[in-house]
Amino acid sequence: IAKYNLYNSNVNRVYGNLTATYDINSWLSLMMKGGVNTYSEARRNVIRKGGTALPNGLVQTEDLTNKEQDFNFIATINKDLSEAFHLKALVGINSNERKYSARRITGSNIISAGLNLTDATSTQIVDYDYSRLRRLIGVYGDISLSFRDYLFLNIVGRNDFSSTLPKGNNSYFYPGASVSFL
Repeated sequence: IAKYNLYNSNVNRVYGNLTATYDINSWLSLMMKGGVNTYSEARRNVIRKGGTALPNGLVQTEDLTNKEQDFNFIATINKDLSEAFHLKALVGINSNERKYSARRITGSNIISAGLNLTDATSTQIVDYDYSRLRRLIGVYGDISLSFRDYLFLNIVGRNDFSSTLPKGNNSYFYPGASVSFL
């Protein structure tokens, strides 16, 4: 089995990101960052004819691709409003998309042992699956207000619009708030 039942996988992956920041003035900055993670994988599975699980044997090839892109644009304010109050606020937008595709050819009932090709089987089944797994657009904010560096109020929120939810009902909001003191 170890000698003749062969499984091979060849994966090629590329990923990277880029960030750029620009300070408009002493209290306002803009940042844009994005990244891509993509890979392709070629799989090959051969199960020799004559075994107990698949007595007629099997030859299968699969080609998979997966890609994710993520981009953010963020504006940050960091400013003293007076001697007593300080404001730090972050507002941003996020775009995320994931794509996946798979193509499989499965050949069963090996006719000519040793060729290890789907053409050398009596039955071939082709399966192609393509789907955009998800596209997400989000808007978010984080506002922190401090009083004399001992009393702090923080309010956060994010609203996402997702392609995986029904149109007209594809938005969801999740807020948060906290108060603390030192």
